Amino acid sequence: MSGATLKKISESNFVPSTASSNRPHQRAALQVSTVTSSGKASDIAKTLIFDRFAPAAVLVNSQHDALYFCGLIDEFLVRPRGAPTQNLLAMVREGLKVKLIAGLKEAASLGLTVHITDARMQGVHALEPVHLTVISHQDPVLGPLFLVVFRHDLQRSQIPIESNGDAVLVRHLQEALLAARATVQRTTERYESRNHDLVESIEKSDTTNAELHALIDVLEKSTHALHSLNDELALVNQEYGNKLRELETANADLKNLLISSDVATLCLDHALCLKWFAPAMQSRFNLIEGDTGRPVSALVAVIGDPGLVQAVHAVLAGEKVNDQELQIENSRWYIRRVMPYQTEENQISGVIVTYTDLTDYHLALEAAVAMRMDLAQSKDRTDKLRALSAALVTAEERERRVLAKDLHDDLGQLLAIVALKVDGIRKQVMPDTLKPFVDDCVASVAQANGKLRAMALALNPPMLDHLGLVPAIQWLADEVHRMYQLQVSIEDDGKAKPLDPAVSATLFRALRELFLNISRHARVELARVTLSRGRGKTLIVTVSDDGAGFDTSTLAAVSTQGGFGLISMRERLGFLGGKVTVLSNPGHGTTVTLTVPLL
Repeated sequence: MSGATLKKISESNFVPSTASSNRPHQRAALQVSTVTSSGKASDIAKTLIFDRFAPAAVLVNSQHDALYFCGLIDEFLVRPRGAPTQNLLAMVREGLKVKLIAGLKEAASLGLTVHITDARMQGVHALEPVHLTVISHQDPVLGPLFLVVFRHDLQRSQIPIESNGDAVLVRHLQEALLAARATVQRTTERYESRNHDLVESIEKSDTTNAELHALIDVLEKSTHALHSLNDELALVNQEYGNKLRELETANADLKNLLISSDVATLCLDHALCLKWFAPAMQSRFNLIEGDTGRPVSALVAVIGDPGLVQAVHAVLAGEKVNDQELQIENSRWYIRRVMPYQTEENQISGVIVTYTDLTDYHLALEAAVAMRMDLAQSKDRTDKLRALSAALVTAEERERRVLAKDLHDDLGQLLAIVALKVDGIRKQVMPDTLKPFVDDCVASVAQANGKLRAMALALNPPMLDHLGLVPAIQWLADEVHRMYQLQVSIEDDGKAKPLDPAVSATLFRALRELFLNISRHARVELARVTLSRGRGKTLIVTVSDDGAGFDTSTLAAVSTQGGFGLISMRERLGFLGGKVTVLSNPGHGTTVTLTVPLL
């Protein structure tokens, strides 16, 4: 482009950057208000035509400071945060900086027009292809100038931006790496061309040997610098490759972690807009991909957490927000935790919100409370039933004692009188035919008197009340041996065994029932009884034999037929706080363990 042409364009199509308002790249049409309508009509028309139909372009100096803007330049430039700047490299959109630097360097070194056809800039939803043209111009006053023209490349397709920010960073790094490689390649080719021209000029020139050696030294130094640059580029490429692999691995690990986690997690940026969310948020709160970028105030109704906005503002203000337990509209309980999202420089750039499901815990807690109430009611009923059982046993023993006393005092006295009368009759003179009948009457009366005493003792053995449980068991063993020829060995640990009278009476009846069962069904001549204190305040009584044994699965059926009475024994002792354990196998004997509480 000639100087006259560039001057014409600059006079008619560009506006100085120093005359711009808050945004240096606003269109030139907004700045023509200072032009008078009388003498500048043609200039206004030219300006409007160029602004309407000319491509977006920027004129920069050798320091890359913007001097003029032209066309719809807003599509390619953004105002950076911080202090105002006129540097074009600081204003170009993401993805164009590396390509633009390479184009400016090549245009400055060669003094030619440079076309860059592989540039891309980051759009809202995709990486958009851009065609860059850098035109070099030498001005006698301003020095080296460069006209940078931006055009959308409609022949290349856009690349969609993934939702994951790390993937965008990887793609940008790849673009930068390719641009750096192209720049180095062009620099290498340029150095080789210059070296070739230099060698040819040395061969053709008639310089002195000193000058020739100096040029050769310069060539060697240039070659050495080129090799060093290539080595550095190889190292940079290796570092880029390592960083890319690390980012890909970290990205895959983070993605797998979020997918496998059952904790619903969402991330908000500093503007309180949804940046990303874990898959659990989609399954539990019905979030969709389209919710990304929405403000948190619009997500409150979807999540059902009205206090979320206040908690997020508090965290961004540097306050500590405690975990809160809440019930969402889906009838599930969650614990919400709001934490700041900090950068490597410990700057808060957003907020992380997690929702941990506590519904199962609440259901278990409610079940535990209900179970505890049931247990309390059951314990109360058990205590009442135990007191009632003890009262029934006490009443039964009282009735047994009264019945035994009545048998002994009334019926026993009558039998004694009858025995005296019959004995007196037998002493009288009578025919020999009557003596056998009288003798039978005497024997029957004696037998009835013995039965009466046995019944009285069975109903209320006096030694249980006067001597205690162990002497009563010894007496019972003697009676069983006398009546059923069953030998019972008793082993006592000798420790004190204070028992409630009701428990003692029930345990004595249970042992009598077990002895009778052994004598009737076990078909053995020996049974063993051990008495010992167990852990806590309990008494353990074990009755065992080596007899026929039985199948314990038939215990309920046998007991209902009036056989062993073990079920009744278990219920009676259970009502009093005791328990019965039966171990038996056919042909291998039986062991019955009775456990009762001590006072």
